[in-house]
Amino acid sequence: MERQALVVSGPPHGKVGHQAVADVLGLELSDASLKIGFAAPEVLRASDPARAAPFAHLVREAGLSVAVIDGADLARVPWPAPLSSFTFGREGIVGEALGTGVIVRYDEPVVAVYCKPPANYTRPATPPLGSEPGGLAIAEAIDGMCILDLHFESRGSLARVSIVQDVTDFTALGELRRATPE
Repeated sequence: MERQALVVSGPPHGKVGHQAVADVLGLELSDASLKIGFAAPEVLRASDPARAAPFAHLVREAGLSVAVIDGADLARVPWPAPLSSFTFGREGIVGEALGTGVIVRYDEPVVAVYCKPPANYTRPATPPLGSEPGGLAIAEAIDGMCILDLHFESRGSLARVSIVQDVTDFTALGELRRATPE
């Protein structure tokens, strides 16, 4: 398969021409308005890199914030690995994810991404995390929960651990017992 570039929205957007976005994306005005208001990044188009850049330019002119990324970069982002528990150790955040010890070092760069379900979100019926979950099974099991993803480098590659409401044990933190959404 040839290399793909992804045109990804980057909300929040500035001043947006709703009709211009509808025209560029080939949508009805009402559908374009929903896309403009969507609070999470969204892949708007996947194509060869030579076609992605001009499309991104048109979308930017309509007022949307977008980025063009190499599809292979997205494929390198690991699946969530929920921490079963964690504590703040001398060297970093120390925990266990999927039966393996993890340390997120204080002296290394970390990107933290907090995800909170939208108001009035109804969580789909999904099976709970099993003893050996992986990939999509984890993503489905934690859908609709408050999540703090920590992305960092471990042994030369990108790593990801997730602190998840109702999954991660917070008792090692003393009085902070558990996270509570606003």
